[in-house]
Amino acid sequence: SVQPCYRQVLDAADWVLASDQEHRTEKNWIVYRGTELRGELMKQYHQKFSGVTPHRILIHLPSEAISPAGYSWFNSFAEALSYVGVPVRTLSWDDNSGKVFDSFKPTIFLTSDAVDYLSRLDWPFIAQYRAKYLCSLGLTASLQEYGNSPLWERLDWARRHRVSFYYSFRPAEYLQTRREYQPFYDEGYRILTLEFAANPIHHYPVSSSRKLADYVFLGSSNPDKWPRYCEFFHGIIKKYNGFVAGPGWPFANGYIMNAARDRFVYSLARIGLNLSINEQIQWPCELNERTYILAACGIPQLLDNPALLPARFSAGSVFSADSGRAYCRLFENMLADPGECEARAVRALEEVFAQHTLFHRIDSFLQQLQLLESSTG
Repeated sequence: SVQPCYRQVLDAADWVLASDQEHRTEKNWIVYRGTELRGELMKQYHQKFSGVTPHRILIHLPSEAISPAGYSWFNSFAEALSYVGVPVRTLSWDDNSGKVFDSFKPTIFLTSDAVDYLSRLDWPFIAQYRAKYLCSLGLTASLQEYGNSPLWERLDWARRHRVSFYYSFRPAEYLQTRREYQPFYDEGYRILTLEFAANPIHHYPVSSSRKLADYVFLGSSNPDKWPRYCEFFHGIIKKYNGFVAGPGWPFANGYIMNAARDRFVYSLARIGLNLSINEQIQWPCELNERTYILAACGIPQLLDNPALLPARFSAGSVFSADSGRAYCRLFENMLADPGECEARAVRALEEVFAQHTLFHRIDSFLQQLQLLESSTG
């Protein structure tokens, strides 16, 4: 078997989740610290914006089959918006957009600048709605260089449909320095930032009295990622006992990502593996969501060297390597030094709960919206 502990880890995580044993097992320092930090954050942000923000946000949700990651992330974003007191609703792939607009009365509608999304919407009705009610339209700011349609065509469409702003999962410093984004600014648009983050509703450390796996990796297995998987994971998978699952892995028995269960899966492993895509290595454009999730779950994290990493986490909070051989060697060093692993996991935990949760991202996003509205009158 490729993963001899697969069933054992999955059964253990399912049992803890189903039996509500989360707080009945012995807690270690990481769990105590995570519980403390999460408790403070949840209290600080609970309904913080209720009655304060005028916005009602409608989010266009892709189907899980078309975009598992997008479906998961936008659902998580909507859940966090609701927790902090922002009225929110998701518009599912096959929903009647006219009926949803008419019943929810959004003041902001977020969708993607991609034909698969835009073609599913009733634009004549949306135009009528926006003529009657104040409703800003936000699209993702995507570059032609990564397989999207020509930008001039999409900007022409944006003018005709009165797009209000664009938004991106990339940081402001990247957007403002990469020249390919300049046409958005030339057309007078602002690009708001909404970086990936952990969701503290689900992502936090939990106790585990035993470690069933040497490593865990939860993520999709797309063909374009295989060269890096082979380079970085091969030496570890062939020698150590671990748990790999997510959409596309043929040996994962159809594992479905579940944030509530995934934290228990993470807790049963000694080390969390993480890898970036080539674009994240070449440009300081983003850290994948898994980087923040592993930190929030208190799991010692081994990753490669995404260019944005030094700007988001301190050097002593994660383990990183720039080649498959160094990655495997560092993994072995981590197994031999659990004390250093715990020390770094605690630092990463503290950093993510201080500034890299969805609550922080929402706070920033609402401030950006306020600045946008004040500048446009």
